[in-house]
Amino acid sequence: MPSGHQRLHRTIIEVVIAVIQLIGAVVMGLRVRALYQNSRVILILIVAFWIGAAVVGGVRVPSMHGSLADD
Repeated sequence: MPSGHQRLHRTIIEVVIAVIQLIGAVVMGLRVRALYQNSRVILILIVAFWIGAAVVGGVRVPSMHGSLADD
């Protein structure tokens, strides 16, 4: 069973990874939109994809986290 300090460290690492992935997703989305001459349709598709990914991540990750064996 990990100590409180280990859990805090793991949580901080997970948050940092999520922030880095979010920044990368925004940059890549902006680049794709620029490739399509700032198309509003492309922006809508990108935002819809982000929302779908957030919903799946918000539902799946917490359920997985409780079932994983602690390191």
